[in-house]
Amino acid sequence: MSNNPNLDWYTQKSENVGSTPRCPFTTSRRCPRYFQSVLLLGRSGIATSMDSKEEKKLLRKWKKSDLWPSVDEESTSITGPEGNPRGYTRFCPEVLFNLFGYFTEHLHEYIDEIDRDSMIRRLTSEGCDEGDYRWKYMSISPLHFTDCPLYSNLQEKSSNREDLVDVKPNIWGFGLNLNEFFRRYIEKP
Repeated sequence: MSNNPNLDWYTQKSENVGSTPRCPFTTSRRCPRYFQSVLLLGRSGIATSMDSKEEKKLLRKWKKSDLWPSVDEESTSITGPEGNPRGYTRFCPEVLFNLFGYFTEHLHEYIDEIDRDSMIRRLTSEGCDEGDYRWKYMSISPLHFTDCPLYSNLQEKSSNREDLVDVKPNIWGFGLNLNEFFRRYIEKP
């Protein structure tokens, strides 16, 4: 496991697997995990809250999707006392990178100063790099988007899009695919 899953680590892994440098689904409209991560951070006061109309529209969309968590254990969550979050679980790694600088799906701060100070002494004696996450966090789980449990499903759904306009022999020479039109523009926010 890398002790520094930063942008260099992420882009190198992307290059190694032959993918784009960053996840192509990093918007609230394209990924339920991204949406859930942004929504939870806003609701907890850690980041800016989403517009309430947009939140309702996207929540309705994703709750109808087979990609939405079916049980709480699959949902994004924040732990810790109110006003002092200590752990972030099942987050989009793109969102946690923007907030903390590491591409990880789980990030947990030290429980107390005793544990943190003990680890700092150890890291200092070992001469660990300042980019090592353990200087600040007790544990993280590095995650590249290609390893995300939702990525292959999102990729498959994205590749199943049909052409909106068909060029086929008919009276006018082209036709509008109404099913695809409704799927793209009417059903989605």
